[in-house]
Amino acid sequence: MLRKCLVFVLIAVVFTLSLQGVLFAQQVVTLRVAHAWEPTFIEVQKKFDEEFMKRHPNIKIQMENYSWDNILEKYQTQAVAKTLPDVFYVHCSWGQNFIRSGMLMNLQSLIDKDPSFNMKDFFPVGFTPFIYKGNIYVVPYDCGAIILYYNVDLFKSAGLAFPSKSWRLDKEFFEAALKLTKKDDKGNVVQFGLDRGPSLDYEVIIPALKSFGGRFINEEETELYLTEPKTIAAAKWWIDLVVKHHVAPTPAESQGLVEPFTFGKVGMTFGGSWMLERWVRFGKFKADVQEWPSGPAGRFTSCAGSGYGISAYTKYPKEAWLYLKEYLSKEGQIFMWGKTGRGSPTRRSAWASFEEAWKGLNVKAFRNAMNYAEYVRPISPVAAQLNQIRDREIQLILLGKKTVEEAFKTIEDESLPIMTKANK
Repeated sequence: MLRKCLVFVLIAVVFTLSLQGVLFAQQVVTLRVAHAWEPTFIEVQKKFDEEFMKRHPNIKIQMENYSWDNILEKYQTQAVAKTLPDVFYVHCSWGQNFIRSGMLMNLQSLIDKDPSFNMKDFFPVGFTPFIYKGNIYVVPYDCGAIILYYNVDLFKSAGLAFPSKSWRLDKEFFEAALKLTKKDDKGNVVQFGLDRGPSLDYEVIIPALKSFGGRFINEEETELYLTEPKTIAAAKWWIDLVVKHHVAPTPAESQGLVEPFTFGKVGMTFGGSWMLERWVRFGKFKADVQEWPSGPAGRFTSCAGSGYGISAYTKYPKEAWLYLKEYLSKEGQIFMWGKTGRGSPTRRSAWASFEEAWKGLNVKAFRNAMNYAEYVRPISPVAAQLNQIRDREIQLILLGKKTVEEAFKTIEDESLPIMTKANK
């Protein structure tokens, strides 16, 4: 009798364990994944998520799409309440703030233990704003070099040869800017040779300084070099494109206009690969791209991009990593950004699809530029404060209220104490 009871008990235990195993296997985990996509791109995202859920029926993806106008504020509120999405979009300018405030999971150990992730396939520069103390917290999906865009129609009308890789800033580029600038009978400029050049755009002006031997800030963000003679000379040459040669609009002429190049009244501008959508695909004129012209000190450019990280508060780190890994895999990048032409992939292996999406254009120039592109610093948590000081002073130069020497001295005087405090 005792023997029979033991048999029944064992059967009951086995049945219970088997049932628990079945229930565990059927347990569905819901991952919240946040994006900042425009409405026209949502369907592509939905399709990726649908295919992911087919491959992984135990994971349900709850997509959340935030408006660019309030996404940062929303993240900050969620971080306080520890309700951040499991996986979420991170712009390069937010990276260091998010990392140091504890919002993001350290991904380094997951990457190190997963050879299939293949770090060698990425352009290394894409990780720059997302690394802290040697550890990766965000994986970039897009990193686009800033290169030269030009209006093909205006170049043809002016009888000019199209920009080539051999162009120099102080020669062919400058001469083209002069010839593309047109005035009416009253002396008013009706067509500029250049836009988004000697402006407040740090992505443009800092590489321009380096092209002429100048420099802005060191990698550790502890020193500034704005009062050095070469930096002052480089800035004067660049600023003179507006204040002396008037081949680019002044602040007053730019007021109220968003990217004048879009309207077909500017010969050249600088931009990342994400501007192909606006300036080429939906533009009312023909445009193409070329690498950044070199300067006396060499060829330089900047880059910018975005990525995805995992919340430090997620309850499902394994599932979140699985999603992130597949989303930013070669296949994921081809599906999301390569074939659609939506953004330049950070994986080298996905680039052929991006070039195919823009067949007929010189988009390989973006890839070539990734070999020398650098993220423009500062990228630290005090970057916004430093950028505000810089932008204000450059504005005063363009308005004729300060000399380059005066403005750059003020930038150093106000910025250094902030940098020193941040590095303590």
